[in-house]
Amino acid sequence: MERSFVQPVGLSILVVAVILLVAARAQKPQPQLPNRALKPREKAIEVVRVINTAEYDYRTDHNRFGTWDEVYASGVVTSLEQTWPRMKDLAISSGPEVIPGFRLTLLVAEEGAAYSLSLHEMQSHGCGLSVFSDQSGLIYQGTVIDCPQIVDDPNGAIRQR
Repeated sequence: MERSFVQPVGLSILVVAVILLVAARAQKPQPQLPNRALKPREKAIEVVRVINTAEYDYRTDHNRFGTWDEVYASGVVTSLEQTWPRMKDLAISSGPEVIPGFRLTLLVAEEGAAYSLSLHEMQSHGCGLSVFSDQSGLIYQGTVIDCPQIVDDPNGAIRQR
């Protein structure tokens, strides 16, 4: 007696559908972010996220990554401000001090094929927080090796231990 190929395939589809249904019901909704002021470290990381997104939006329109002047002047950042709820707390500017207390360095490879950015805390005499990223979108944070460890204090300031 020959077995029908349709029965195992139909059963497999039914099992996958049940698994997907159970997984969809098991997912909890994402909690709303508290409506509070961001700490300086959180702001710096959020600004780097915005810049990464802006670079990719700029690349979509211009087929290359842009300098900060090009990206900011293109209106991409303004467009993100209108769609990204937490942007209103960031007050990103076009100058090298893109948010108060942090200086941006954005390097774009020739032909705009890649970029690298760093955002450094300015008031720390070289020992503050720095946030780094590139076209991979991964975000790193760090400090100079010989500096004391950086922590967020309860008042929202960045201080050294």
